[in-house]
Amino acid sequence: MLRLFLLCYLGFLVSSNIYMLIISINNAIYFKRKSKFWKNCYDVEPLVSVLVPARNEEKNIEKCVLSLLNQNYANYELLVYDDNSSDGTYGILTQLASKHKKLQIIKGENLEQGWKGKSYGLHQLAILAKGEYLVCVDADMEAKPDLISWAIVNMLHHKCDSLSAWPKHNLASFLHYFVVPTIYIATGFLFPVNWIKSTSNPLFSHAIGQIMAFKKSSYEGAGGYQAIKEKINEDINMARVMKAKNYSHIFLDATAYLEGDMYDSFKKGIDGITRTLYEYFDWKIYPIFILTFYLFFCIVLPPFLAIGLIFYSGLLWAHFMLASFLFYLAWSIICYNRKLKWFTPIFMPIQFFIIIICGWRSIALKRRGYLWKGRYVGSV
Repeated sequence: MLRLFLLCYLGFLVSSNIYMLIISINNAIYFKRKSKFWKNCYDVEPLVSVLVPARNEEKNIEKCVLSLLNQNYANYELLVYDDNSSDGTYGILTQLASKHKKLQIIKGENLEQGWKGKSYGLHQLAILAKGEYLVCVDADMEAKPDLISWAIVNMLHHKCDSLSAWPKHNLASFLHYFVVPTIYIATGFLFPVNWIKSTSNPLFSHAIGQIMAFKKSSYEGAGGYQAIKEKINEDINMARVMKAKNYSHIFLDATAYLEGDMYDSFKKGIDGITRTLYEYFDWKIYPIFILTFYLFFCIVLPPFLAIGLIFYSGLLWAHFMLASFLFYLAWSIICYNRKLKWFTPIFMPIQFFIIIICGWRSIALKRRGYLWKGRYVGSV
């Protein structure tokens, strides 16, 4: 019986890791081929509204705004929403606005009931935006001069209504390498990234709020941020809404055009991932069970079993080593593609064990409520 169990376990382990290796190679090729700076796709530059929501971002806001004012794209406006910051964010913005006519500052109102802060800020900015296209950028990001041009030519080339992409994440400390890389799981090896655009199923959606772009008419047709005002993951949920309304959404690689620190501390990294996981699975517990089982038995445990069996059974050791090597290779491809340090894949058992902890902590946090950026997010 034990022999049969081991054979089934090893068969599943090796086959699933082969699948992840194939998907990781496919997705790496996809990002390289699809995220180019395509030839000019327009005769006249369409007006673009760049929208930046900011709350307590005095450390980042000047660098972000100045980078967005230094774009090679000529026909755009820059709107920044100060979301009732309690630090010096608004003062920095007013000083910048006095020197740059292209910059418009919107002083935030009190958050309306039922809204999450970032969605509300982007909603207010979109109402005032005059552009044919909206490009939303987080306040902790720094744009390269070609960011707007890249976003617009890719939307036009791929004929899509919305776009999101990975920026380059500069990890603030060594501890961040145990947390941040795990955000690449979905677009790394869970499913082919080309399905995001090629299928209409909202399940195959992905976005990251550090950069999202919309054709404004499509954004309004989908209901805008008002359609997901109560959601924590405004980025992924906007991508799902766009697809549910039969609009085309694409996910690309913008590491050459946008960069920034994902989280400024290890704790914020843990908290940031924790707060999103439960909602990502639509407030259902069973996907967390499945995720826990899969990550533990297919990724976390095999390297330790391989070490433990080295003197017990050469055959079992070889199979567990093969399974671990296959996943290590897949994870190395993903980390290289995301421009992380060479040593990042070494910590894979710890990284994925942390995801398991974050998954269950996400359920607990949602049920008792928690603070995020100075606001209380109530319990279910």
